[in-house]
Amino acid sequence: MVLTRQAVGNIKHLKALNEGDMEGGILFAGQCCGGITDIPMTKELISRVISKAEATLAKLNTLKV
Repeated sequence: MVLTRQAVGNIKHLKALNEGDMEGGILFAGQCCGGITDIPMTKELISRVISKAEATLAKLNTLKV
């Protein structure tokens, strides 16, 4: 019975993801949602990602292999 529920859940999840069907499908939202502290504009988000990537690359370049 548990496997059947999991299979149906997976099918509905894929239906929502692949087809955008929010009525017949389901999307998971769990504990990670509580970690959202702001909703930046796209430009700000991309700037943050680039900045963090550059900082990570700079740090990696200081490591001795």
